[in-house]
Amino acid sequence: ALGYNLGTKIQNFVGGSKKTFLITTFVAIIFNALKLVQSTWPILLGRLGFGICTGIQSLIMGKALSETVPSTEQ
Repeated sequence: ALGYNLGTKIQNFVGGSKKTFLITTFVAIIFNALKLVQSTWPILLGRLGFGICTGIQSLIMGKALSETVPSTEQ
């Protein structure tokens, strides 16, 4: 829920759906690599960061699809 709520603010700050998606993808990869450490706190931090990135991407992809896919005329 935190990533979904922050998604619009981050998208406006970065300046577009595509840029935001790429940035959150790379950040999510970093947080996934952090989960490989065999300790409790890095695993929890990695899961939290990955969850926030996933929430942002779920919001961004909905907006990006509506921008790129033409709407059908009735």
